[in-house]
Amino acid sequence: MNDVSIPVKYPRDPDGGNAPKVFIDINPLAIGYERCEKGHAFGPAIRTYYLIHFVAKGTGTLYAGNAAWKVNAGELFVIYPDEVTTYAADLNDPWTYGWLGFSGRYAKRFCTPEERVYKVSDLYFNKIKELADNARSADADYLISLIYRLIFELFGGENAADSAETVKNYIDNNYMKDVTVEQIARTVYLDRRYLGRIFKQKTGCTVRDYLISVRMENAAKFLRAGYSVTQCANMCGYRDAFNFSKMFKKHFSVSPKHYRKSL
Repeated sequence: MNDVSIPVKYPRDPDGGNAPKVFIDINPLAIGYERCEKGHAFGPAIRTYYLIHFVAKGTGTLYAGNAAWKVNAGELFVIYPDEVTTYAADLNDPWTYGWLGFSGRYAKRFCTPEERVYKVSDLYFNKIKELADNARSADADYLISLIYRLIFELFGGENAADSAETVKNYIDNNYMKDVTVEQIARTVYLDRRYLGRIFKQKTGCTVRDYLISVRMENAAKFLRAGYSVTQCANMCGYRDAFNFSKMFKKHFSVSPKHYRKSL
């Protein structure tokens, strides 16, 4: 049995002096790998964070609650916070796995405990092993990018259409508020860059462009109803009437003032 575990290295927060940077969306906590002996088991154990094991070789079994999952090479299994789990290597073909523990809002992208075993490429185990073998600590920013890549690989295809529709519905019902693309991404538990890719793939435009379009179309409707330019700006999520007028002219090739007069 070869258990290799290294700490996570956090960068300094530029706004917090010498304090470590705090990650809210994805916060990596643990990394390592292990080549298990036949029948080697760990648990029962409880954790306060998400823990993913990437199986590179062999096979084993995960036990949680009253259920059991057999996990083979080329798969990963997810352990959820605050649950009791035990996992054991096969008696004939023991597994070798790497692990990555993390918390944060985007951890909720992983499904219910009943759906915890996924097919996955060997990239993740190889990266974890490389880090553990060649470094005293693993860079947190690098691990965050690795987890985002995993989220995209697991959920990018099957949830892209649903996520795009969710965002469209959210914008349609909240365009009048002071919302941003970053806030929208947090609302649907997606990384902003990842959301931008899947939204454009499904709709043909960016999230920002869709938000502006919805605001402008409603602004034109309010102008036709007789509201002033300032009122329309406020009703469409703009606190600055000048910025609103600039966006309106860019969208319709005419200022809201002249648009209103033309009616």
